[in-house]
Amino acid sequence: MFLDQVAKRLVGSNYPAINNDDLKNIKIPLPSNFNEQKQIASILSKVDGQIQDNKKELKHLQELKKGLMQNLLTGKVRVSV
Repeated sequence: MFLDQVAKRLVGSNYPAINNDDLKNIKIPLPSNFNEQKQIASILSKVDGQIQDNKKELKHLQELKKGLMQNLLTGKVRVSV
């Protein structure tokens, strides 16, 4: 895996780094054919779309929570126990 190869070449403890020559020598496996590359890209695009949708939903829910908290703290909405 790429990160494993990088980790093996890191130097320094406080600020680990890798030199350019070591980075250039790391082999990155590529899909064997174009169709496989297209399938991988398609899956990644779908996942990116889902992530964006989730971020929009999260933002909406955070705004809803903020509004509800405002209404509760100002007394516009009362909660009976």
